[in-house]
Order: sequence, then structure tokens, then C-alpha cells
Amino acid sequence: MRFSSMCLVGAAAAVVCGVTASTAKATIQAIFTDVGNAVTVGPVPGTNNPGIGSSLVLGPVPVGVFSIQLYDASSNSGAMPPPGLDQLNATALLVQNLSQAPDTLQIQLSDISFAPPATGQPLNLSESGSVTFQPGSAGDLATLVSYADPSNTQFNQVNPTPISIAVWPGVNPVTVPLPVESTTLLPVAGPLSITDVLNLTLNPGDVVNLSYTTTLAPEPTPFAMLAMGSVLLLCKRIKRAGKKSA
Repeated sequence: MRFSSMCLVGAAAAVVCGVTASTAKATIQAIFTDVGNAVTVGPVPGTNNPGIGSSLVLGPVPVGVFSIQLYDASSNSGAMPPPGLDQLNATALLVQNLSQAPDTLQIQLSDISFAPPATGQPLNLSESGSVTFQPGSAGDLATLVSYADPSNTQFNQVNPTPISIAVWPGVNPVTVPLPVESTTLLPVAGPLSITDVLNLTLNPGDVVNLSYTTTLAPEPTPFAMLAMGSVLLLCKRIKRAGKKSA
């Protein structure tokens, strides 16, 4: 694998030249790979935002034959007070294939030290998003898999969700959902890392704009689900009683 010698400037003017940043603190990082040409850039660290989380904004950036016009990602790991939902997001990604052949761009996005509420319940890891082909063509697609690692190792790929797939449907421009996919983890006492692996396969000249969110949260308890159902049933009865009295 050939590593690019180019430098990337992130949101906090942090410069990375193909070296791994320290993971002593929870900081979002990304690795960009032109799969067909074996060109990798990163890991690229983001910026710590005390009490909020961390963010990573860059572009325009070449990665092999791909041009990343904008990449905007964020994590709420380290947010205070601790959030009820741990989230890793790519809120904007604009990519074009500048080559004369189809190729795949892989983006790995990861952060550490997510700390779900200690409820003793299993954890639910889920992902969802959308892809806009502008334009697209036959063979263009996006796939997303998310991982949650109890060893809290950045970029480690364990406990995967099922693959979420968005395929160009034959019209331009068009927005296609990345279907919701999820997996369940056993209760975990310590912090976890979350890693997303996104693959974009594009024909020459094609452009995509996408966003997605990965969420880690305790599974609802059977009692909580029963209580929620009871509340909904009570609301319906009150509504019916109101209609009868009217």
C-alpha cells in the first residue's frame, strides 16, 4: 500500500503527513483510501472541543483519483453532561471521481471513549443516512458498516452492524436513503470506540453528496417498552373519550 506524502489541514490547523495521531484523548480521526490505486491519506485528527466533543472539517483534498470537496464530521465523545445517545456523524461529504475508470473511495471514521449510560442493559448500535447522486450512473453505490469496540481501540472493527447500501436508481439528481441497520451488544462497563467504514464506488466524473449518523445507546428495557405502550393506549382512550363528550 502506498501512503500519500501530502499534508492535510484540519479544522484546528492540525497537520498530518501520513502519521498516526495520539489517542490519549478522545479525538475524532479519519483515514481516506483510494482502493483501486492503493493510496491512503491519514489518520487525520480532528479538533477537541472541550465539553462538546470533537470535529473534523477539511477540503478540498485529493485522495488518489478522488476529489473530496468537503468533509465535515463530528463526535460527541467527551461531551458534558454525558449525552444519552453516543453519536458519530458525517454531516457533509462531497466527492467526485476524476479518473477515467470506476474506482472506490473508502473512508474510515473513528473516535474513542464513548460512555453509554450504565443501565446494565444491552447496547444498540445503529446507523442511517442518505446519499445524493449528482450525477450518478449504473454501478454507483455507497455502503456503510459501523463497529463498536469494548477494548476502546480506535479504528478497531468488531461488533459490526449489517451493511447499509444505497444504489444509484437510474435518475439524476436523486437522493437515496442509507437504510437503518443495527446490532445489539452485551452490556459493557467501560468506554468503547465507534468506527464507521464507508465505501463509495463511482464511475468517472460522477459526484455524490452524503451524510449519516451512527448512534450507540442502551436497549429499552421490557418494562420501559411496556410502560410506553400503556401510555400510548391511555392517550388513545382519552382522545376517544374527548370525541364522545363533544
